[in-house]
Amino acid sequence: MRKNFNTIALLIVLLSSIISCGKKKVKNDDGNDNPIVNCNLSNATLVANDTIYNIIHDTSYATQNTTFYTEHTIGIGHGCSIEFEGLVAPVEGTYTVTPIFNEVIAGSQKVYMQYYVNGLSYNGQGGTITVKGSGTSAIIEVCKVKFKESFGDEKTISLKSDSE
Repeated sequence: MRKNFNTIALLIVLLSSIISCGKKKVKNDDGNDNPIVNCNLSNATLVANDTIYNIIHDTSYATQNTTFYTEHTIGIGHGCSIEFEGLVAPVEGTYTVTPIFNEVIAGSQKVYMQYYVNGLSYNGQGGTITVKGSGTSAIIEVCKVKFKESFGDEKTISLKSDSE
């Protein structure tokens, strides 16, 4: 009888551990009050890995690489840049993010993006951005685009510019 009891007790312990390993883990509240970003951002906002920053300065100009460059700065050495095809401000529409700068050519509807912070540069790996309006009243919107740095670190970036 005692042998059966020990065997049954051992089976119950094993079953309990198997069942508890198979349960979904519930995320504990760690006191982190960062809001979940849903890409419904205010103008002049940049979000890096769910940390919200205010864009303090926008710049845009035609480059010698036949691209139109926009930069959205949130602090010294911290911000995001986008290079559009052509020498004039981008027209309204949707553009594809490419990690290969040479793919940003006339008619491609592609952009090259970089996020930079503390001397590190992260390149946009894919996704889309939207330009609403045109010229100096254009608003650029980026929603949860994955960026990668040469050592493998990754960031997820969202952005909504202010009109230039």
